[in-house]
Amino acid sequence: SCKFMFLGLGGALNNSIRDVEDVASIHVKSLDLKVPGNERYLFYSHYPQDSSEIAKKVREEYPQLRNRVPEAKERAESPVKVKVDTAKSNKVFPGPWKDWWESAKDTVDDIVKFEK
Repeated sequence: SCKFMFLGLGGALNNSIRDVEDVASIHVKSLDLKVPGNERYLFYSHYPQDSSEIAKKVREEYPQLRNRVPEAKERAESPVKVKVDTAKSNKVFPGPWKDWWESAKDTVDDIVKFEK
């Protein structure tokens, strides 16, 4: 069996986004007998951002939602940086993976579609 760690450091450090479909794909791929078992795999999205950044982009790309999405508040960048080595997981599970905006956009598109 494989052990997975999806690292999303919250609070003062940073937040990272990993799309739920990517997480599901990694779990399915781990069932392949060629994937070494009893190993830990670290997954980290190298697209740090927070809800303010997502809100700003949604307001830009979806003007019809501006009255429902709060204006983003500028935040100071955290002085704390974390280095993460994902070489092992990238070798076994190479992706490609969705970036933060593709994941957020898919979600917003689903909401807009549902509300029609």
